[in-house]
Amino acid sequence: DGHGDTKRAPSAEAINTVSDLEVARRVDALARREEEIERLQSELQMAVQREDSLRKKLSHVQNERGRDRQKLDNLSNNARVKQQQIELDLRHWRNEAERLQGEVNKRDQWLKKARDIITEYQKRTIPPSGAQSPATPSAMPSAKR
Repeated sequence: DGHGDTKRAPSAEAINTVSDLEVARRVDALARREEEIERLQSELQMAVQREDSLRKKLSHVQNERGRDRQKLDNLSNNARVKQQQIELDLRHWRNEAERLQGEVNKRDQWLKKARDIITEYQKRTIPPSGAQSPATPSAMPSAKR
């Protein structure tokens, strides 16, 4: 018994104390893990909500883009139709201007012929300027017109 080298078995009280410390550490670790799990679940839920919100925004933006594309297509089609109508009107008015110019040219030719006829008539009916006859244009009633 006098030997100090002998090891004694731990007492029941020491075993209970060690077990209590180990249990306390494990309970504490478990509580930290549960808190971490709750935090991660909360982050996951927020991320899912953010994703849903972003999906809704994306869908809304895509719908707006589709409406804008449709408006642009409609404007483009309307502009194309107006351009065609303008070109058609322009062709019509050019043809009308050419037709009217042709009429003016015909009338100019007719007037030139009429002047030539009048000049020729006057040459034949009016005596030369030296001789005065009773049939001079100033004496004729039709010359007043």
